[in-house]
Amino acid sequence: MTGTKEKLLVIGKSKKPRCFKGVKNLPVDYFANKRAWMTTTIFNEWLLKWDKRLKRNIHDVTVSLKKINIMFLPPNTTSLIQPCDQGIICTLKAYYRKEMRSRILENMEDQDAEDLNANALAKKTNVLDAIHLLTTSWNNVSEKTIRNCFSHGGFCQPEDNNAAVMKEMEDNFNPPPDMNAEEFEAWMEIDKKVETSTSLTDEDICEAVCVKDPASSQDSGADDEPESAIEDKIPTPAQMREALRVLRLGVQNKADAEHFHKHYDYERFVNDLLHKNAKQSTIDDFFFS
Repeated sequence: MTGTKEKLLVIGKSKKPRCFKGVKNLPVDYFANKRAWMTTTIFNEWLLKWDKRLKRNIHDVTVSLKKINIMFLPPNTTSLIQPCDQGIICTLKAYYRKEMRSRILENMEDQDAEDLNANALAKKTNVLDAIHLLTTSWNNVSEKTIRNCFSHGGFCQPEDNNAAVMKEMEDNFNPPPDMNAEEFEAWMEIDKKVETSTSLTDEDICEAVCVKDPASSQDSGADDEPESAIEDKIPTPAQMREALRVLRLGVQNKADAEHFHKHYDYERFVNDLLHKNAKQSTIDDFFFS
């Protein structure tokens, strides 16, 4: 209700996608199962992790959780009072769709004309790319929008600036220049009928109990990932420094002088990472290697 955001929970089919190779940390909580569905086990584990991170109580103390009190909404009321369905999910999707559209257009510009086809473009985006796009989109959802959706569901008093928040949400749903309103709405709802969870059968429950790691119950590795999936190679420090040099040339050609400090900040961040993980050289390395 305060607008504070938690990390998103992402569920994939592969426990260890090839694109995760060399990745130490993700900006989301990632789980996996064969159908990429939300399960009771995943939900419980996510709640426990969230409960441990909290430094203040959300509701009353309960038996199973120390700082979170779970209350299930009445049946058939999700569209009316579930805050996420009052605009939070739609706003996130709008930002994500626009981020994905920009990425596709950029890939089209970078792709050779003879290789420009849907299959080639699809290979340009993997699960890790999607996670970063999703996190960027989640960061763009404002705290005011979240608070407004809670008040719209009746959980708290509406804010005085609700009109401004509603305008912000409406602006997010304006179609891009090359799409009309009907096409954009269909694109926003393209995953509306995708199944994301199901009631467990007795067989599913038995399988979950028998698996040591039920939150990611599948074969280790990435056997279910398409063979055509592109695996990005981890760049060397020299390649990262060269990339910074190229970016600096581009930024100084396009950015205003007052905004150039943003690139300096990023250069400093990357160089600090490189220095932190670098092996300290000595003069002996040059003469006796």
